[in-house]
Amino acid sequence: MKKLIILSLLLSVTGYAEEKRLSLSIDAPEYKQSNKHNSLNYNSRVRFLVIHYTSSNWQRSLELLTLPEHEVSSHYLIPESFDETYNEQDLAVYELVNENDRAWHAGKSKWEDRENIND
Repeated sequence: MKKLIILSLLLSVTGYAEEKRLSLSIDAPEYKQSNKHNSLNYNSRVRFLVIHYTSSNWQRSLELLTLPEHEVSSHYLIPESFDETYNEQDLAVYELVNENDRAWHAGKSKWEDRENIND
């Protein structure tokens, strides 16, 4: 499931797919997946996939998305390779909330005719 979601994200970003043959080419460093940092801010029932950007650096984003007092989270956090606050040797995709659980990342939100995207 995780690989399918990541592949879907990559396809939506690149916008390149052929009818019978799929080709994906991204000039980016290799990454590994990590669930070393887990957020306590979640509940069940996933209905939407929300992709957004945080303007904070890696360390601050990790704090905002994992500490209970912030009451916000995301399923994944992907650091930028040039972020000086990211001290790992290899780039990784960090799973903060299990995909079977609902992250608290949309806040007060609306998409088309649906309000409160977290529910």
